[in-house]
Amino acid sequence: MTQDVRCFDVIVVGAGPAGCHIAHVLAKHGRTVLVLEKYTFPRWKPCAGGISSKTAPYIPEELKVLFECTMRGAYMTYGDKHITHITTNDILGWMVHRELFDQAHLNLVKLSNAEVIENATVNFIREEKEFVSVETNRGLFKCLILVGADGVNSIVSKFLPGHENRTIGLAYEGEATFLKQELFQDVLFDFKKFPRGYGWIFPKKNHYSIGGFFYKKGVSGIRQLYEEFCNESPLISSCKTYRSKGYRIPHGGDTRKLNTNRLLLIGDAACLVDPLTGEGIYYAFRSGHLASKAILAFFDLGNALDEYSERVRKEIQNDLRYGRIFANFIFKYPKFSFFAFFKNKLLCKWFAELLTGKMTYRKICRQFILRGWLIPFYYNFSAKQQYKI
Repeated sequence: MTQDVRCFDVIVVGAGPAGCHIAHVLAKHGRTVLVLEKYTFPRWKPCAGGISSKTAPYIPEELKVLFECTMRGAYMTYGDKHITHITTNDILGWMVHRELFDQAHLNLVKLSNAEVIENATVNFIREEKEFVSVETNRGLFKCLILVGADGVNSIVSKFLPGHENRTIGLAYEGEATFLKQELFQDVLFDFKKFPRGYGWIFPKKNHYSIGGFFYKKGVSGIRQLYEEFCNESPLISSCKTYRSKGYRIPHGGDTRKLNTNRLLLIGDAACLVDPLTGEGIYYAFRSGHLASKAILAFFDLGNALDEYSERVRKEIQNDLRYGRIFANFIFKYPKFSFFAFFKNKLLCKWFAELLTGKMTYRKICRQFILRGWLIPFYYNFSAKQQYKI
């Protein structure tokens, strides 16, 4: 007896922010959608959990109640001797606990009449002229469009050209309770402890997310570096890590095409991550938005999915290529870069505007050309300073 094959307009592999966003949008537009998620929710997702304010237009109002902290500033440090505190009247972003945020997001998807199957592992994908077959441990499914939203280790990505040429970094993160000190509200980025990268502390409602980002793989003793950073950071007197994990981070800024006739990639699966800050949630929502528009145009107008890759290239990847220039320089020369960039009020202002979307990497490069002569007038080389921007 042959196995019944269920068919959908769209199958989304992965139920993180990118996958849930596109599934929610397409289901609300009347498309039959199936979400295949490898894990069972709620699940712990190692992630700093920072959402920059430029993401706000894409986030459903139902999820904004899960913002745990509001970020209006950032500490930029080089060890415990040099601290620059950037503050602003604008909201730079918010903190979320990914375990709770992703579960609530998936619940919204279910309410929109999309079907969700958890604990579903994709084993093989076959793209044919009229449809895509998806073989899983939960059965065989078919769809007209397949969306890969399954992160840096994407199985869908392996079926598109360029998968082996991606640039991948590494992060190690833990969640820690604070023992002796009140939780501070602003994020911290440190450029001394972690080679070819930076350390971070992101405050949440009742704990810290603490970690290290490595632009290149191959760093040894990562766990020890993490523990030393927890003990030495100037803004936390003591903390106790209760879970931690290393994971890979893709770098944005490449020229890879993100679609075939019936497949496309979004979010981390498409390597849409800021190579300097490691920010991925904004690009998950942004690419999910662009992909949903392209898919609806595919169904309603017969347009090819190529317009999605072209828009991502123009609107995201071209700018992240400039981000790679900054990342390569800063992480290669961290001490020089800290004093050159974060002791300067004007450059700190541009960094803050990068988080709000007022500035892009390309615009920063242009500002260096147009206003570079002003930069020396904004330096302050004292050990500690605060810049109100």
